[in-house]
Amino acid sequence: MINKYNKFGFLLIRLGFATFTILTSFYCLLAYPSFTYQQVIKLVLVTWLPIFVKIHPYLYFILSILLVPSLTTALKDVRTKKLTIIFLVTNIISSILLIFNPLLSSLENSIDSLVWCFITILPLFWLILIDYLTSYSKISWPVLTNDFEDQHIFQSLLKTAVFVTINYFFVFQVRQSNIDFHLSLSQGIFALIWSFSNHLLIFMAIFITLNLIRALARLSVKVVEIEFWLLQIVAIIFISLIFKNVIFSAISFIGYLATVFSTIFAVALVSFFSSLSIILSQEIPPKSALASLLTPFSKGFSLNQIAKYIGLIILVLITYLLTIKFVALDWNFLFQKLIATTIWLTTFAIFYLTKPNLEAKQLKVTMMLGFTIISLISYKLLGFVQNNLSWQKNNQTISATQLIDKYVGYDISCKLLIDVLSPAYQDNSFYKFLQNSSNISQEIKVNPVEINFVNNLTLDSSKKPNIFIFTIDSLRQDYVSVYNKNVTFTPQIEAFAKESIVMENAFTRYGATGLSEPSIWVGGMLLHKQYVTPFYPMNTLQKLLETDNYLCFMSIDSILETIVKPSTSITQIDKGISTQSLDFCKSLRELKEKISNRSDKNRPIFVYTQPQNIHISVINRENRSVLDKDSYQNFYAPYASRVKQIDRCFGDFINFLKAEELFDNSIIIFTADHGESLGEEGRFGHAYTIFPEILRIPLIIHLPKQVQQNVKYETKTIAFSADITPSLYYLLDHRPIIKNEILGKPLFTATIEEQTPYLQDSYLVASSYGAVYGILSKNGQTLYIADGVNFQDYFYDLANDPKGTNNIINPRVKQENESLIRQYVETINKYYNFLPTN
Repeated sequence: MINKYNKFGFLLIRLGFATFTILTSFYCLLAYPSFTYQQVIKLVLVTWLPIFVKIHPYLYFILSILLVPSLTTALKDVRTKKLTIIFLVTNIISSILLIFNPLLSSLENSIDSLVWCFITILPLFWLILIDYLTSYSKISWPVLTNDFEDQHIFQSLLKTAVFVTINYFFVFQVRQSNIDFHLSLSQGIFALIWSFSNHLLIFMAIFITLNLIRALARLSVKVVEIEFWLLQIVAIIFISLIFKNVIFSAISFIGYLATVFSTIFAVALVSFFSSLSIILSQEIPPKSALASLLTPFSKGFSLNQIAKYIGLIILVLITYLLTIKFVALDWNFLFQKLIATTIWLTTFAIFYLTKPNLEAKQLKVTMMLGFTIISLISYKLLGFVQNNLSWQKNNQTISATQLIDKYVGYDISCKLLIDVLSPAYQDNSFYKFLQNSSNISQEIKVNPVEINFVNNLTLDSSKKPNIFIFTIDSLRQDYVSVYNKNVTFTPQIEAFAKESIVMENAFTRYGATGLSEPSIWVGGMLLHKQYVTPFYPMNTLQKLLETDNYLCFMSIDSILETIVKPSTSITQIDKGISTQSLDFCKSLRELKEKISNRSDKNRPIFVYTQPQNIHISVINRENRSVLDKDSYQNFYAPYASRVKQIDRCFGDFINFLKAEELFDNSIIIFTADHGESLGEEGRFGHAYTIFPEILRIPLIIHLPKQVQQNVKYETKTIAFSADITPSLYYLLDHRPIIKNEILGKPLFTATIEEQTPYLQDSYLVASSYGAVYGILSKNGQTLYIADGVNFQDYFYDLANDPKGTNNIINPRVKQENESLIRQYVETINKYYNFLPTN
């Protein structure tokens, strides 16, 4: 019994403590994978996390005090009194110690963070143990199970399949006006039938599982009690799979440790809610095992029909609002998949908790099991139809498979279904190889290798041009007018391009900042580790700047802090400003002042800055606001308006350089580290993806006239941001450039023929954060992607399908490109003296 303690307050405090504990533990876990430590914690990608870290000890103290009245029953029980007192005192003392010695702010990217992940979740297990010892023996379990229970579960799951299908299809229809994907009537009918078939198969599989549990429980005299425990085991398995395959895979936490900690979190969640249910079940005797587990949500009552329909309407609204809210905030569809899982469970709970019609004709278990078999047959038949069905539109053929590939980008419940129903590739040796070669742990020591582009790097007497590199984080190629004639908001960049060289076929080697920015400084591909330290032996750009005595003005972001060696030649701009707050216009204003006031005006200048104005996390932090009232037609206005702002400030800075007579003697490079997904196939951001809109970047290079007159170049040849540094070596008369298939090439040479040996039939590209690799072939006209995170492959003909919307993969293409990817990754591993584990 809760003993005069307000039930709502009791649940609120317990849920608060559980949420706090799990969030603390999960934060510790985030510090273990290198990329989440760098991008989520160090880069402060989630703005409220630093606040949580700061107030963490105080929250712990408050919650520890509030727990006291919720444990009055345990304090009065002889069996649990001492254990409870020790628990409360330990929590209070620990919270006080954390005030003076904060834990979260001191976490490092090491195995110690995983140890703390386990330690910090122990208080929740301690609380669960106290509740079980106090309340479990007081439950009056029914002797017999309810004969109507099987039918009630079956009907609830069937209704859930119908509702979830219609719910997400309805949300998709509402969203169609805002997305570039529309279904004809026949396509819509097919998508709806396909969705229902998949949902039905999943929920009927759940029914079979629950039916099997009930059958096993009937073998015991304690039917309901045994069923109660078996249901928890199944729930733990389900939730651990969600953690491992949805949450942990999205943060590149894989392997046996992911299995261990997914199980720990699943056990914590399930046992916590079951502990609440046994406390409440003292006052509300359970009618069935499943009803008992749902007691914290229902407090034992049944919903009437009006409450059911109100609940379902609210779920539709929540699905729509959360989809719109998180679609641009998501990380590899993580939040949307979790929302879909919650919608599944909540929908089932609503139907299950609705008072059943006991007068209805009862269905036999054999009939219900037969229906599940029919659902499997219909799923297989629909798969056959899908492989042979297509539509013609605008002289193009779209197959049913291609249609579904597009549709699931907007119907996340279906996307989650595909993850569940598709063959498991986790044991595929190729994907295992990619995973073992990616996100290499900090625990694995890898020594840096010495990288050089020339055999003897020495300073000569020639006067060196100034160098300006403006790397606009997340700038897409097609949002710049020189690459897309429909763009009207980058006139200053277009004016600059007329005095410069536009590399028309430019790409990044990496689909996110974590490795794309370092690849510019290395001038090539890197070991998939964040980061090999000390980094300087691999930093060919810094070696060049030091050799040629450049005076450097740089924005030192969270990555450059690691990869650039401190030097008296470097003057930091944007000092004291966090990486996510780097603003192009502010940086350029400071640059003007520092350049004008520099003491040594004979020394060549080097400038590097990577502003975050259009990074999707910054746009989301600013509530996706549009900065002006201009019409951006088919462009994503929050992004386009910020590109326009960047354009204006860039033009102003170019005018400054001309006024200071620096423009004509400067190499000025305007580029990006990678692009951005802005709604293509439902995608936003650039987590693990290397789709065309992520890989294509602007690369516009201004050369001093005397330099440009002495070099040849081909603007239509494939070029990479990693080619910037070897090109600078060549332009600064450090030649010849050493050829290496994983390093960049000079884009400018004395003759065009000199570039021929550097050209390759194919080039490796990759995600910075996950085991996702690709091959660009035929001078960038084809793109193959092997996704070792979601276990799906893609192949695009970019010459005929520039947006890469039709996946035309086949077994031959898959085999050829997987072989190429393996060869390239093995070459990188060998070059950096890394041997992946099996």
